[in-house]
Amino acid sequence: MDKTPSKDPSKDQSYDKLHILDYWRIIRVRFVTILLVFLLTAVTTTVVTLFLPKTYMSLSRISIEKDTSDIAPLLGMQSGPTAFDPYFIQTEFEKIQSQKVLDKVVAKCNLTEDWKRLNGGNLLSTIEARKILKKAIDIRQFRNTSIIELRAYDRIPRKAQEIAQALAMVYQNHRKDAQTARVKEGIKALEGRKEETDKQILVMQANVDKLRTDLNISDAAGEDSYSIIEPEIVRRYESELIDVKGIHTTMSTLLDGLKALSAEELRASILTAHPDPQLDVLIRELHTGQQTLANLSIDLGEEHPRIKGLKKVVATLEEQIDNRIQGILAGLGLRVNSSQAQVEQLKRDVNAAKQRESAMRKTGRKYFDAKRELSNTTRIRDTILFRIMQEEVDLALPKESTVEITDDADRPLKAIRPNVPLNITLGVVVGLILGVGLAFFIEYLDTSVKTIDDVERALGAAVL
Repeated sequence: MDKTPSKDPSKDQSYDKLHILDYWRIIRVRFVTILLVFLLTAVTTTVVTLFLPKTYMSLSRISIEKDTSDIAPLLGMQSGPTAFDPYFIQTEFEKIQSQKVLDKVVAKCNLTEDWKRLNGGNLLSTIEARKILKKAIDIRQFRNTSIIELRAYDRIPRKAQEIAQALAMVYQNHRKDAQTARVKEGIKALEGRKEETDKQILVMQANVDKLRTDLNISDAAGEDSYSIIEPEIVRRYESELIDVKGIHTTMSTLLDGLKALSAEELRASILTAHPDPQLDVLIRELHTGQQTLANLSIDLGEEHPRIKGLKKVVATLEEQIDNRIQGILAGLGLRVNSSQAQVEQLKRDVNAAKQRESAMRKTGRKYFDAKRELSNTTRIRDTILFRIMQEEVDLALPKESTVEITDDADRPLKAIRPNVPLNITLGVVVGLILGVGLAFFIEYLDTSVKTIDDVERALGAAVL
């Protein structure tokens, strides 16, 4: 009859203690094996570490920004801060490791010659040296900044420093040269466009001059004028016509009004309507003579010689006044006729000017279109010329802030590889794990009976 397994907790505890004792027994029995594996691993790791070639690391730092000038260019036309580009730093990482940059570092540091030891003493090609250099550098971004760390590794401390410094300087020059090349290409394209525009302007100018001569266009308003002079002539003639009409109307009305007056009214009002110095003198003399005659007539008779003489003088003055008035009226009539003739002439001139204006508008349109096109092309040429001047000035401005070397590479004082303390510690830990693991593995493969417990487990019965 089979026996059910005991459920006594004390027996389970004894079994656990038994297993722990078994582990300890295995370690004690296989201690030599564990020690040998441990020592072999630790010693091997230490020896290999000590004999590994030492590698040194040198580091330089650069601060990179997008292409801008250190000072504002001509007229301050430099664009403001650009939007944040999350791929800018990563793009520059790849540019630093690009073929153009690394090949210049290879040439600057003479790596094809110095790294012959890596090729069995044979001279390296530029491509081979570049591939080795790409593995010998490490580029990292300093956290939360636009500063890049350039790390270079080599077995020779001086060479590691030289590579790290050369990488920073070559990349700085590469950015400057690339920007300069882009600007020069742009200036060259602008200059080519300017030359083409200059040729177009010469052809257009010759065409404009020919049209002005052929069409007999007066262009006295200047280069910026796109209208003919005839409308101005018409406006001037019309203005003169209005003035002459006003003068004619004034004199004609005055003449008609004077003719409608009686002789006495005419003498009394003509000097006010039309002042005349000579008539004014005659009227004054007449008044003086009449007053003298009236005074003398009180004491002298009509037949007195003096009275007769004064009457003759007064009669003569009245005759002269009447003749002068008639002369004034005749002169006014002539002036009225003259102004009327002038009005008629100006009307004819206005009509003729309007006809010329209408004809000139038809014939001059082609000329002014050509002139306007010439002016627009000239403005384009001036704009291109100004842009060339601006780019040339901007090209001469310093751009040190685009790539700034913040930290030069220092010569390393100690190797960073191999890490002797770390390697020995790892060798000790791995040796201990391998030794213990090998001991338990050997014990697992060993099926011989070594203790009474083994016998009891094999027979399934207690041994007395």
